[in-house]
Amino acid sequence: MKKVSFKLLLLILTIIMSVTMLFTPAVFAEEQEGNIYADSLVEFAQPKTKIVGDIMLSTVADSQKALEDIKADKDFMPANVIVYVNKELKLTDKKGEEEFSDINELFNILDLKATPTFYIQNEETGEALGNYLKDNNIIDANVISSSPELVLKIREKHKVLRGAIDYTQTEIDTSKKENLLAVREEANKNKARIVMLSEKIANRETVTYFTDRQMTVWVMGSAESTSEVSAVSMALSGAHGIVSSDPKNVYNTIMKYINKKTFIRSYQTIGHMGVPSLKPENTLEGAIEAYKNGADMVEMDIYMTKDGVIVLNHDNELLKYDENIKIESSNYDDIKSLNFKGHEGIHIPTLEQYFKEFKGKDVILVIEIKSGNSAIVPALKALLDKYDFYDQSYVITFNGSQLINMMKHIPEVPTGYLTAAKYSESGALKELLTNVGNFNASYNPRYSTEYDAEYIRDTMFRGVTTRPWTIDDKPTFFSAIKDGHAAVTTNYCQWTADMIEEIFFNDIDVSKCYPGSEIQLSISQKTHKREISKVNEHVVYKIIGDSDVAKIKGSTLTFNKAGSVTVVAEYSQIVDGVSTFMSKPLEITVYENAEEAGKNAPAVPKDNNSGLMFIILLAVGIIVAAAVIVTVIIIKKKKMEAK
Repeated sequence: MKKVSFKLLLLILTIIMSVTMLFTPAVFAEEQEGNIYADSLVEFAQPKTKIVGDIMLSTVADSQKALEDIKADKDFMPANVIVYVNKELKLTDKKGEEEFSDINELFNILDLKATPTFYIQNEETGEALGNYLKDNNIIDANVISSSPELVLKIREKHKVLRGAIDYTQTEIDTSKKENLLAVREEANKNKARIVMLSEKIANRETVTYFTDRQMTVWVMGSAESTSEVSAVSMALSGAHGIVSSDPKNVYNTIMKYINKKTFIRSYQTIGHMGVPSLKPENTLEGAIEAYKNGADMVEMDIYMTKDGVIVLNHDNELLKYDENIKIESSNYDDIKSLNFKGHEGIHIPTLEQYFKEFKGKDVILVIEIKSGNSAIVPALKALLDKYDFYDQSYVITFNGSQLINMMKHIPEVPTGYLTAAKYSESGALKELLTNVGNFNASYNPRYSTEYDAEYIRDTMFRGVTTRPWTIDDKPTFFSAIKDGHAAVTTNYCQWTADMIEEIFFNDIDVSKCYPGSEIQLSISQKTHKREISKVNEHVVYKIIGDSDVAKIKGSTLTFNKAGSVTVVAEYSQIVDGVSTFMSKPLEITVYENAEEAGKNAPAVPKDNNSGLMFIILLAVGIIVAAAVIVTVIIIKKKKMEAK
């Protein structure tokens, strides 16, 4: 009986091994095929545009047809594909009601040519997806949701993923800065540095607010709009990415109208420790001088005294002051009166003095935590609360522990991960993504030539912005700007003082917007030192779309019939090379006739000076009358004396 059992067991094992050998290769191949993204990075197939820094194009695959359309187009692949998934990791429609594919087919179709972005609609799905992506070491993917908490949970589970919050269905009054600040704070708290806005609210002002504050912006085009006007408007908003039902059409439209190397989003000049080339470093006087000379952001280094006062200096030791003593072992009263060497009357400043000086001004303070004292972060929070300075703050540090402290105590303030490592030394985009993912930070490396336009495109498409330091060679500085860096740190912020920040249309004469009439278009420029002036020549004006409402020649726009027409302006500034800028689009309504146009023209302001003129004339009259009376009295007096 035992022999029979042994033979039977041996036979069963032989059969199992044979079946395993027969099917394992196929199963293994299927597993490998479904995980081609495991520990791998995307090489973007999306063709490049002529936008400085480029712009990422995305689509939503919410049906089998949409997925197959992506697969079928051999000539064009968007850089990013958004899909809805359920807890079984099946791809579904937007409502989650109809399954049509699975996550492995998605990976195979994208074939490491585009990043997948997974839209999460409930906690169960987030849990299942987070486990799958982590277990399979999927490192080049994004997660998005209209629920910030869901993004936070999956980001905490698998930190290398990038987080995005969908605000396309959220009512936001963008005219109020506090509403925009609330969005930025909510996204940062939930470890998302990407915000997706609707085309309706994503104008240049709104997008610039977020990009200036270290956020990546995607714009979702409306489902019914695939027009050229829509595509150009979304591109010229300054967004980092456009989500569209027809990304190929968006690409072709961008290439049609933006055909020079063009800035669509303004770069920021960071004054390193103020402007040391003109004033002493890390001083209030230097920061004020940097602001006057066009710094969009002013960087400083902070330590905390023994009695809890946050002060500015590059090192813990006051090497450049009258006495070489250590900040963190001194009370504030011990150091506050020390003079910066060679500059009598310039003393070590406090961060509170900076907050008082710059509150409400058009500048962001880049606060570098040099101190290793963990108590400095709660002290910083106390100052931010006291002066409500969250809107104008950005914190950077080399110290990973302080970045963790920031996430713990001040998670709403964006942070930057400082490093002195060169990109070629670290290798690696994988390591970079891991670091910024762990800290939910932007990337602030010592500049090297490896941080070029290719690098910027690769990271920006992944929701990561780079702000290199510190470039004091002028040609290198402008080369970095034209590669597309979001911001560049320098000791010479005055180099960009007169450089264009943006161009915009001047007011038009609405009363002349009717068939048979014409208007003259003109633009103004705003420089980094915040000066505005008119631009009178070398401007190219373009009509967007196939409009027969008007025609353009030079700066003259002639109207053919009633309707609407959209125009943009293009201007190239020739300073330290050529920099080309485009205005946001201007939509002009052409009325049926002169009478209708006149009715819609802005009312001529009433002369509010009429009362003042009356008072002036009255005063002049009184003065003249008094002078006449005095003259008569003097004449009479002289006559009396003569008698």
